[in-house]
Amino acid sequence: MINRRQAIMYTTGLILVPSAIISCGLDEKTIIDPPPLSKLKSWEERAKQLEDYGLVKSRENGSANGATEEDIKIHVPKVTFGSNSLGISVNHSMTPDHYITTIYIKDQDDKIFGLKELLPITDKIPYAEFGVPKGTTSISAFSFCNVHNHWCEKVPMQHQ
Repeated sequence: MINRRQAIMYTTGLILVPSAIISCGLDEKTIIDPPPLSKLKSWEERAKQLEDYGLVKSRENGSANGATEEDIKIHVPKVTFGSNSLGISVNHSMTPDHYITTIYIKDQDDKIFGLKELLPITDKIPYAEFGVPKGTTSISAFSFCNVHNHWCEKVPMQHQ
């Protein structure tokens, strides 16, 4: 069990917890040892860091890249639309050994307009809510699993 002090140290980057990644569709086992979150300068830098780990899987290409139907069901982010916001949820457990580390969202121009880091000790459900910039016509929602890597769902904007 991680106490509050350890959680603060973890989220501020005072300690690192390496996580093993088994990349679906890739041949190598990769160890993620990201820089402390406090050292990252922007959402774009964090997204690039995650995207550099390799293939981004989606509902459309997941099974072709080694993902099972169950992998797709529990990793692909789901988007729900509100009047001026949207919610991103992932049907995934949040255990210390297997959890969603990050949820973020991009518009049609690939501009990130929201990013949330998650921890299994504080976030029991992988969920994030973001305001939507005017002029957004489509979005790509991303989730990153510490075991099964990067997932995406692309959807057109729906105005409530």
